[in-house]
Amino acid sequence: PAAGDTIDQLDAHVRVFDAAGILIATRSAPVDAAALAPGADAPFTVTFGEASTAARYRVSFASRGTMLAHVDRRTNLPAAVTADAR
Repeated sequence: PAAGDTIDQLDAHVRVFDAAGILIATRSAPVDAAALAPGADAPFTVTFGEASTAARYRVSFASRGTMLAHVDRRTNLPAAVTADAR
């Protein structure tokens, strides 16, 4: 949030689920920013080679092992994203 703190060592954690809701893969990767300022955005890439049966996914963020609240500001959400994945 704009009124938040600067975050460093930010990692994206992605969990992928099949159509039955069964977890089929997890991956994490660092966010492409040394430190993320309040209200700022930063890109990240998480690759899943074996998740060909993926039906939905959930993204979380953590800094130094602590999960963080975040806001999904995408305006064109993929069809597979459900309300609980945002």
